Amino acid sequence: MFVEDNESFKETPLFNFYKELDAVDPCEGDSITYCISGEEFNTENKVIRDLYNKLVTNLKNISNRDRNLFGDIYYDEIHKCTYLKYWLLDRILRDNMNGSQVIQFFKILEQKKRENNFPNSGCEFFSMKMNEIRDIKLLYDYYIFYDKCEGEESDIINEIYKSKYCKYIRNAYFVYDQKKLFCADDTLNGHCREFNKYIENFIDVFEYSSFSCKDEIKIEESGYHPDAKTYQRPETQWFDDLQHDSQSEHSYNALSDNSSTSGSTISTVLSFSFVGIICTLFLLYKFTPFRYLLNTRLGIIKNMLKMKNEKNIQLHSSEYEHDFTNVNNRNYGITYHSM
Repeated sequence: MFVEDNESFKETPLFNFYKELDAVDPCEGDSITYCISGEEFNTENKVIRDLYNKLVTNLKNISNRDRNLFGDIYYDEIHKCTYLKYWLLDRILRDNMNGSQVIQFFKILEQKKRENNFPNSGCEFFSMKMNEIRDIKLLYDYYIFYDKCEGEESDIINEIYKSKYCKYIRNAYFVYDQKKLFCADDTLNGHCREFNKYIENFIDVFEYSSFSCKDEIKIEESGYHPDAKTYQRPETQWFDDLQHDSQSEHSYNALSDNSSTSGSTISTVLSFSFVGIICTLFLLYKFTPFRYLLNTRLGIIKNMLKMKNEKNIQLHSSEYEHDFTNVNNRNYGITYHSM
């Protein structure tokens, strides 16, 4: 119980009431009729049995104030259920009960209520899971500060600031805001029924920004911060620019994709066309008169080339013979002119 770590709470009604609830001897007097045994619910889990028996004993004692079982300790009838619930949830967490143990505990409680074998104290108890218990317990922890300071915001904030649980308590704002939003019309879930009946209308949780803790560095209104010299302000990015860049990048990527797709498509078409032409020509040559016409045409071209080559050979031969027969005349002429 973190109330014990703060001296200022030790004189509050909640603190004293909590100590009495925790010290009670279960199953004494007429409260024994409400207690359970391990055999009755087929459970040998002592933690579950002891906590349940303490709860019903305390409920019986609270409902019978004439017996003055709490001595001269004052407790407000309006707040008695809140104090009792705080004690119960704190014990569940302090005893390290797991999820299955919590479920079994509330099953026993619900069954006893249906059997009318449960103390009539005016306090309602709702089944909750372990994570829901932690959330509700956080709000009851905040309630300690709220109740002690009688709702004065500055006093509440100052008390929380001095507490070593400061950071933990600050988170009550988020839980309170969440429950208020999601539990407004929820009459089925146990944690919502708990919040709506015992928490929402009895406390005000101040905004998270209203709090600060001792080990946190608070930035002054002037804007100074210990890391200000090394701080570099990030470049401002306007929404329109981000939209334009996003559209440009999208357009460029789309154009690139289209270009590459078109190029690959053209290459594929050309390849298939070239292969198709070759196959077509081969079939025409092999199985149609085109082969005969082609061979005939090629034969004519070959004969023409052959005749042209023979004619060229004859011309070269005649020139050679003519040059050979006139060789003496040329020699003579040279000799004659030399004389």
